[in-house]
Amino acid sequence: MKKRNLILVIIGIILLIVVTNVAIRYSYIRSVNFSVNYPTEDHIISLPEIQQSLTKRFGDLTEKRRREISTEDIRTYLESKNFVSKADIAITMLGKLNIVIYESEPIVRVYPKKGDDFYLDKDFHVLKVVENHPSHTMIATGDFPGVENLKVESLKNILKSLYDLSTIIRKDSILKYQIDQIDYHDTTFILIPKIGDYSIILGSKNDWEDELLRLHHLYKSSFIHNDWQQYSKI
Repeated sequence: MKKRNLILVIIGIILLIVVTNVAIRYSYIRSVNFSVNYPTEDHIISLPEIQQSLTKRFGDLTEKRRREISTEDIRTYLESKNFVSKADIAITMLGKLNIVIYESEPIVRVYPKKGDDFYLDKDFHVLKVVENHPSHTMIATGDFPGVENLKVESLKNILKSLYDLSTIIRKDSILKYQIDQIDYHDTTFILIPKIGDYSIILGSKNDWEDELLRLHHLYKSSFIHNDWQQYSKI
């Protein structure tokens, strides 16, 4: 008898779980909560524009049942947008749809030899420039390829070298405040500082780590005691 009662209890629990899950799947979304995680003080992503775009693509989410919503589809759509690095989507038990968007972090703005300028972000993604919302980064000028040429491996490698160089500079506690521009001509990368009328010519990419470490110590020691205006090239 006790065994039979136990079986009935288990069946009852299973039925309750099934009914609850069905009820949840057919319940409506009660609210949609947005938030944007900005990595810097530059706020490029416009939340109202994202909300409007999402509504245009999926309709009013508060008029939909949970079973009609694919969080994966929403995530994929948002991550396809310019300056969106990642999106986390979750629906709570109470029917709240939480959307957290992470803005991409540009590290250099590239002015190619031909074509429109663009950003490279910290994950080596190409980002379109958003008018009236500039990101304060280093700039790169010279013989850089345009976005339309990135399928050519040799041209893509030029941008990869720029990305690697920009990453080293932005992670350095001194150089990130001293270097304002990267120029590229005849396969040579040249650094242009924020202060001073001189340029820094880099050698082989294999030597960049060592060269930039030496430059770090040059700024830290020699330039404190010597006027950098006496230099024309380093």
